[in-house]
Amino acid sequence: MNNSFFSKKRFFDKKNYPYGFSRCGYFTIKESLLLEKFGNAYMDLSNGIRKPINDEEKRFIDVFKGKINAISEHEIVWQKYINVINYSKRFYSLSENYQNESSFLNDDEYSNDILNL
Repeated sequence: MNNSFFSKKRFFDKKNYPYGFSRCGYFTIKESLLLEKFGNAYMDLSNGIRKPINDEEKRFIDVFKGKINAISEHEIVWQKYINVINYSKRFYSLSENYQNESSFLNDDEYSNDILNL
């Protein structure tokens, strides 16, 4: 029996994914299931809280120390999770500077513009 990444608790990230991993749009169903089932082990191993119990977990730690590239599905999904939560979210507006209130017409200017058409 393979006990790699065993954890008694399911992993949830309410801060970044309040509706769950499967509903966020970043992860496939399989990746969501891996994160929920093994995420606590991934987190503890990458933070040094948990000691590796086999070669697979030792390799996982080496990946996140930057010694080797991610190959296994565990390494790839955790690397993807880390990249997604550390990615700064950018917001784009379709209007000009929204803080510049003078760029918006007031009612008088709007009615004058309509009359001049």
